[in-house]
Amino acid sequence: MPAGRDRRKARRLWVGAGMVLVAAALTALAFAGHGGTSTASAAGPAGAAQPAAMTRSVPERIEIPSIGVDSKIVPLGLAADGTAKVPPIAADSPAGW
Repeated sequence: MPAGRDRRKARRLWVGAGMVLVAAALTALAFAGHGGTSTASAAGPAGAAQPAAMTRSVPERIEIPSIGVDSKIVPLGLAADGTAKVPPIAADSPAGW
């Protein structure tokens, strides 16, 4: 292989490795502070009264106006064989959750 090709190949390898490192660093920065050991919370300083946790909620409807989605949601679960149930596939059928 000519020397010029080897240099281009090495340059591509270094550029690719650099991109991976930059992506990893940006990801680390984006998640910095999430799940840390800080005693303060987003709701206020440590020791402040925390609001009660919300109870479990079940989605009832999905609306995405930009693409024309507006549907009731039917509850799904697992079929007897352990696979996920699917919502009806007929036109204008509700979405499943």
